[in-house]
Amino acid sequence: MPSLFNSWWKPSKTNRTARRAAKSRLRVEQLEDRVTPAAGMLDTTFSGDGKVTTDLGGSNSVHAVAVDGLGRTLVAGDTNQNFKVTRYQVDGSLDMGFGTGGTATVDFGSNDSARGVAVDGLGRILLGGFSTIGGDNNDFAVARLTDAGILDASFSDDSKATVDFGGDDVGFGVAVDGLGRVVLGGYSRIGGAPTPSRQPG
Repeated sequence: MPSLFNSWWKPSKTNRTARRAAKSRLRVEQLEDRVTPAAGMLDTTFSGDGKVTTDLGGSNSVHAVAVDGLGRTLVAGDTNQNFKVTRYQVDGSLDMGFGTGGTATVDFGSNDSARGVAVDGLGRILLGGFSTIGGDNNDFAVARLTDAGILDASFSDDSKATVDFGGDDVGFGVAVDGLGRVVLGGYSRIGGAPTPSRQPG
């Protein structure tokens, strides 16, 4: 038979429930003031003022931009009739570990212009556009670079591929499908309709 002392000191179910509730009660603490930029405003965490320019020498044109899985920005176009792509870190500084001084060059040997850029699942960079090779007309042109900005010789033997539809062929966009295959889209004067081209990865 339990003693009166033990019965008197045994906490009631109500008291135990109240203590558990007190322990699990959330506490609200005041946070420091934060300022969130309005949508569409320049992001000053990028290059200090939201903008960056890079002089590559000669005549520079930008035609495409992409962001890789690490948040780095790739800007593609042409300089002095060669494919060019420059990579910037998240803070807007040049990625000096990419290509030469942050920029990689691809020369097909003629008048070349990169009009599209994409990044595949392995971080490799695809540049798509056109090149004038062996004649007056343009051909679809695509090149693949490694994550370090080096020509990827495992792609089309020498990292570059061209497609001639027999007319003036201009690639404007490049993408990578779920199987790693490269798709280059643009137009050809033959038939007057856009002509897609796919290169195996």
